[in-house]
Amino acid sequence: MKIKLSKEVKAGLIVVLIGMSMYWLVHFLKGQDIFHRFTQYRIEYQSIEGISPPSPVYIRGLKIGTVKEVSYNLKKDLFDVVIQVESKYPIPVNSVAQIFSADLLGTKAIRINMGNAAQTLGNNDHIPSDVAIDLISYLSSELPAIKGEISSVLTRLDTSLMRLNTLLGDKNQEHLESALASLSETLRHFRALGVWLNNETLPIHTIIENLNQLSVALSAGSADIEKTLSNLSAFTDTLKQTNIAEAIQNLNLLLEQIQSTDGSVGKLLYSDEVHQNLVRLLQNLDSLVSNISQNPKGYFRISIF
Repeated sequence: MKIKLSKEVKAGLIVVLIGMSMYWLVHFLKGQDIFHRFTQYRIEYQSIEGISPPSPVYIRGLKIGTVKEVSYNLKKDLFDVVIQVESKYPIPVNSVAQIFSADLLGTKAIRINMGNAAQTLGNNDHIPSDVAIDLISYLSSELPAIKGEISSVLTRLDTSLMRLNTLLGDKNQEHLESALASLSETLRHFRALGVWLNNETLPIHTIIENLNQLSVALSAGSADIEKTLSNLSAFTDTLKQTNIAEAIQNLNLLLEQIQSTDGSVGKLLYSDEVHQNLVRLLQNLDSLVSNISQNPKGYFRISIF
């Protein structure tokens, strides 16, 4: 069975559909979604920093709602901002609604910094507010100081360059070139030394091996060395125990007696009378030997039977 609609009913249905479409379109252009349930929250700001409907509302980068209304409270000298957030995202009571720059162009949005409280906010409750310093604002506030520092750095750099130009005069440039030439010559000598060391690797290894063998031999003969040192120590101990001082004193006493003219040895060494007697004795002996040689019969008689 077919239902027949009159022209008036069809026209009414078309008008209703057009009205519903226009209502949805208007809310869509405002950033509102009529197909989801939303919870409203109120925020107070001293400056809205470019926030207006339908600026987005985010939680950790996820869009959960939009700004519904912005108004100025003349008595409080504050801006009242009404946001609507999807009801499936409960907001703890210690959360903060922060205005921030959503992109490099400075587009403003609201970010809900979620708290950790167990209790959540209800419809039309107030959320504490905050405003994040964006890059442009930071640069605008810091630019004068940065400009002053850059100017100071450029001034010092200009002064340093002038001093460098003064330092690198014609004469100093000649000295610098001479120093660089000497450095190049030194590096060339080092390079030649490296080549020589590379060529002399085998003899150096041989010397090191000989040193190793010497250290091994010394280690093997350490017992004999220790024995020799022990004998030297015993000898020095023996010398220490010997009364050397007394022997030296006796020797000095003997030398004094020899040098003294009162003793026999001293008289023999230093007395002229003894010397003269010895000379006369030798002369007499020489005369006796001469007489015996000239007249042996006067001294010796030889008889046979």
